[in-house]
Amino acid sequence: MQRLIRSQLLGLGALFAVVIALSAYYGLRGRTQPPGINVAPPVGAKKNAAAPEDPPAADPAAVTVHVAGEVRSPGVYRLVVGSRVQDFVQEAGGPTAAADVNAINLAAIATDGQQIRVPRLGAPPLSDPVAAGGSAAPPRRAREDPREAGTRVTKLTSPSQGVIDLNRASEADLERVPGIGPAMAARILDYRTTAGPFRSPDDLGQISGIGTRKLERIRPFVTVGP
Repeated sequence: MQRLIRSQLLGLGALFAVVIALSAYYGLRGRTQPPGINVAPPVGAKKNAAAPEDPPAADPAAVTVHVAGEVRSPGVYRLVVGSRVQDFVQEAGGPTAAADVNAINLAAIATDGQQIRVPRLGAPPLSDPVAAGGSAAPPRRAREDPREAGTRVTKLTSPSQGVIDLNRASEADLERVPGIGPAMAARILDYRTTAGPFRSPDDLGQISGIGTRKLERIRPFVTVGP
């Protein structure tokens, strides 16, 4: 009986020792990560340098514009949506002393991707409304010939409208004839002055620039008076 009790006591003692040993072991590992559990990195920890970063998103509240020409600091500038051409010109350092700011529309609203080009004084007007800041300078009308402004020539379309007397016609009268322009009318008058009155419409063939085909076109509309 005593042996049985002693054996039980020894077994309990051994079991107690094992429990104490295991408690001490896991107590030392209490601060370590248990197997199979992922722990999130602490706040503020740096990302792995090898990990790719997301590209910055485009700002929908801004526009990017290229400012060129006669400004102090040409380049690409970014301002808030709704900015005017004048805002971008000032952002680029303002116009130079040689700039013709009246050639562009400073009040136009700039658009994303636009190029604003400030021209030099005396330069030809910009033909591109985008480059001109949204409003190109109006095209200049060609200077009108005073002689043409005073007399509008109406071409004859049929001999029934009348025929032109080669010996009495003025330069404007001759220009009414199909095939005769200002230069040719001047030649006809020069010929009449140097060679004398026309004796026949066929004499027109003696004038430089009037060949057989042109003479056939002119002949029905002209005549020769005394």
